[in-house]
Amino acid sequence: MSLDTLNRDEVVRDFASGRLSRKEAAAALGKSERQVSRMTKRWQSKGVLGLEHGLAGRAPPNRLKADLTEKVLKLLLGKYSGFNLRHFHEQLVEHEKITGISYPSIKRMARMSGLGRCRKRRSKIRKRRQRFSQAGYMLQMDGSRHFWWKGEERCLIAGIDDATSDVPYGEFSMTETLEGYMRVLRRVIELRGVPRVLYVDKASWLGGISHDENSQFHRMCEELGVRVIHAQSAEAKGRVERLWGTLQDRLVSEIRLHGVKAIEKANGYLNEIFIPQTWSKKFTITAQSPGVLYRPCPKSQDLDQIFCLKFDRQVRKDHTVLFANQVYGVTADLLHSIARKNAEIRIYCDGSLRGYYGGKDLELRQERKGCWGKHDKPKESPGLTTWLKVLGTDLSVHSAS
Repeated sequence: MSLDTLNRDEVVRDFASGRLSRKEAAAALGKSERQVSRMTKRWQSKGVLGLEHGLAGRAPPNRLKADLTEKVLKLLLGKYSGFNLRHFHEQLVEHEKITGISYPSIKRMARMSGLGRCRKRRSKIRKRRQRFSQAGYMLQMDGSRHFWWKGEERCLIAGIDDATSDVPYGEFSMTETLEGYMRVLRRVIELRGVPRVLYVDKASWLGGISHDENSQFHRMCEELGVRVIHAQSAEAKGRVERLWGTLQDRLVSEIRLHGVKAIEKANGYLNEIFIPQTWSKKFTITAQSPGVLYRPCPKSQDLDQIFCLKFDRQVRKDHTVLFANQVYGVTADLLHSIARKNAEIRIYCDGSLRGYYGGKDLELRQERKGCWGKHDKPKESPGLTTWLKVLGTDLSVHSAS
């Protein structure tokens, strides 16, 4: 009896005795609740054997016969010794008239008998990528979790210019989140301008794992006119990885020397003392070509409308919007009905919420708690719950009216 069957027996037994609910049993087994009911009925009538797969212990109908397998192996070791497996399969069909066995089956038989030869793949030619010639073209961004001061692990998010190794800005935070990348990128834009390309890893909040081009981070960069490239490995973004090596060596020592133990003081020391006095003087280089490719920084109010979360929600027939399990009423004066139209809900970094339709502020007012509709529950990445947890914000308190 398989271990999987024994595990099923324990879960079904607990469900039948009332120690587990049907939903809990389904989650433990990885099955639907209906399947749990079916398995319980079989268990009650046949015992633990009723939980075994119906084909358990039975040989598959397409299994090769033992005498055929033995004959093929003898030919491979004897008459056709030294033939590669593809050539050997051709000989079996053409000269031995053995057609009841496929090439994958021969490969599997040879491998199980220790006769298979795996052709070593040629390693891919990798070359060191040259820096971009002008500053402001590519900015590499990453986060590094480390014990930057004694006893407390924090995440430092920073960007480094590919052409000059200039670090425009860095910021410590409790953990690596989308909100941290938003703050750092916005500050870089305010200090230097908008880069042409952003080189980041495949973190889920950056839209890398699922390659979700509609992620919030991709949407912000698209509105800024920034192209996002996801690195395929840590070595691919070596510039920023070497930055972490230097900072974890020098910055940690200086933070300890000056007795810095709080995030606010560490951010001030990093950006006001360490970067201008140490990093910029000793670790930056001159770009190969003159000129800077950073584009001018947009107005602050424009940045507010970019660095926020945006969700599409359908306006109900009574001109209300359900968002985050709260019902918000539209109080703006409208020239015509917008029922069943898609409104855009924006959450800003201060926790405030506003709704827009065709560029017009809908002046939402919180009315009551609601229940999730068919198309209301947020599916965007990052999840709304995670975002609110990071902000420590309750939309019912900070909703705009």
